[in-house]
Amino acid sequence: MHQLAHRLRDPRGFADALIEEKIALGMDLVPDPMFTRLEEMTRACDQTMVLDTWQPMLDADTDAMGANDAALEAILPSIG
Repeated sequence: MHQLAHRLRDPRGFADALIEEKIALGMDLVPDPMFTRLEEMTRACDQTMVLDTWQPMLDADTDAMGANDAALEAILPSIG
């Protein structure tokens, strides 16, 4: 997320950066025509809403985020 933050904040690069993020999460594995529909919906996303939702991940200290990830991974096996 940090690598894409500047592009997500740029109105001209927002949609492409958002598509790139979703492809990194596996959207490219979705067959057509669903991929095309998801891409259309992604390009229509409200930039302010996305940035407000992801603000903690975009602005957080990467070391703190890593510690949170490690803590979450430690408790996941205990969740039934």
